[in-house]
Amino acid sequence: MSNEKNAEDVVNILNMQEEILQFEHFTNEDAIELGNIMLNEAKSRGLSAVISIKRSNGATVFQAMMDGTTPDNLEWIERKFNTVQRVETSSLL
Repeated sequence: MSNEKNAEDVVNILNMQEEILQFEHFTNEDAIELGNIMLNEAKSRGLSAVISIKRSNGATVFQAMMDGTTPDNLEWIERKFNTVQRVETSSLL
């Protein structure tokens, strides 16, 4: 498979995910619950992760840094958030 076809497939999947994976509501409590689910999943897989969940207004509602992570990871997340705000879509796209 060519890289162009593979990239096109990835973009199509991301577009479908953005359309399907939407919340009817998203409260601060929802963010905390989601953050804890993600944190527990990372722990169960033996991963080190930084998790930061922000509201669209930029307020950080949940943030966790597991052992093995650094402040650089937080800076990377901040850059990803800024990109999403600017382009109004997944930063992976």
